[in-house]
Amino acid sequence: MAVESEPGRGSRFAFTLPLIPAEAQPAPGPPGRSALIVDDPVTAGEQLARYRRELGAEVVIEPHGPAVGERAAALQTDVILLDLLMPGQSGWEVLAALKADPRTRPVPVIIISILDERARGLAAGAAEYLVKPPSRGALHAALSHALTEPAAPAAQPEPAAPAADEPAPLLLLAEDNLPNQRAAQTFLQAKGYRVAVASDGIEAMAQARALRPALILMDVQMPGLDGLEATRQLRAEREFAQTPIIALTALAMPGDRERCLEAGANAYLTKPVSLKKLVEVVAEWLGAPPPRPDPSSRPA
Repeated sequence: MAVESEPGRGSRFAFTLPLIPAEAQPAPGPPGRSALIVDDPVTAGEQLARYRRELGAEVVIEPHGPAVGERAAALQTDVILLDLLMPGQSGWEVLAALKADPRTRPVPVIIISILDERARGLAAGAAEYLVKPPSRGALHAALSHALTEPAAPAAQPEPAAPAADEPAPLLLLAEDNLPNQRAAQTFLQAKGYRVAVASDGIEAMAQARALRPALILMDVQMPGLDGLEATRQLRAEREFAQTPIIALTALAMPGDRERCLEAGANAYLTKPVSLKKLVEVVAEWLGAPPPRPDPSSRPA
């Protein structure tokens, strides 16, 4: 410090302070500096990764459920973003395995799924639950909450009910859009149903004749033979005169519902179909609630 003083004019003080350039100062990072994203569709996983990388986090994507536990333990990741609908091992099973392993039990898990089952997810040990597709703001808020709140203990699983003598009802899902087909199939299987799939009307008719399903979910717009014509032809056969057929369509024009019912459909749902609503309609037409899921089953 330097001082200059002159009688009658006053004093001047001078200081020298170190200057730290703004770019050299460490930017405040997001809560959690590393993330393991468990998501099968690469595009969805990459979108979540981009959100995290924007805030400077290190991100690893793991598309295979059975590998998550070892990967998380090896990486010592701060948070896990988990999808529920994956081949080979469902997200519910992955979450249960993570919470059963002492190495990964403390790691907060945020479920991000098209399934809206928040209460079940939190009860199973998830720190937060988001429905796809999450916004940046929603994801960042969930991360802040998950990484600052103590993890809730996972609820103890209920004892499995004794296996019934009767097999679960078999549903036939006719849907040419593969993401829609897979989401509906996995969700229905998680509810305990057996599900066969067909990708067009001709295949739907062949599957119906071979398998004799308890109920048919029929997409209206399919290549080759559309769902309305497939429904008409099935209704013309005595074996399918009483089989419940639920029409699924993206059409929402006046008269579409009537055309579906006139073709022989029992009910009509417009896309995008709520998976919860789909299960409710299936249970209504089968006259029984969904069967209890088999813990040993794996989604196809």
